[in-house]
Amino acid sequence: MTKSKTIVETLDTLTNLISGNYKEHVGDAPNDWGVTDIARSIAKMPFWSAKNKRDYIDRLRADIAGNTQYVDGEALPESDQGQAYQDAKRKYERIAPNVEIEAMAFDALGEIYAQWFKDYTGQEFSLYGNNTKNVVQLSKKQQAAMRAIEARHKVA
Repeated sequence: MTKSKTIVETLDTLTNLISGNYKEHVGDAPNDWGVTDIARSIAKMPFWSAKNKRDYIDRLRADIAGNTQYVDGEALPESDQGQAYQDAKRKYERIAPNVEIEAMAFDALGEIYAQWFKDYTGQEFSLYGNNTKNVVQLSKKQQAAMRAIEARHKVA
């Protein structure tokens, strides 16, 4: 059994458990939208984890920048920077590569989760959901009313 297959089976089980828990507490099975939302929430996890790792790397870089000393708008040479700068730089060089490797692992896991989401729901995975269903189709009369509202606000 491959790791991907094990992950998919685990995700199926987790989604079914969450849906079952919902049914126990609410008294009714979640509708298709609810199941899709549960699956999307699960599928987002590795992508958000990768983002959080990269945000941490950015904070480490910002710490270096925040401790950089300047004279007349020019950064001092690295050898003349203070101890706080040197500490921040050493920490960045020691930690950032490993954290990026972890983020890359979450990216790879995210691809498996995205494929699982597509197989489980029949929909393409989007980190922010599928908003195409929320597009409002306005009649000609409603479109004319919207233009009138927008025109009125442009004058004000």
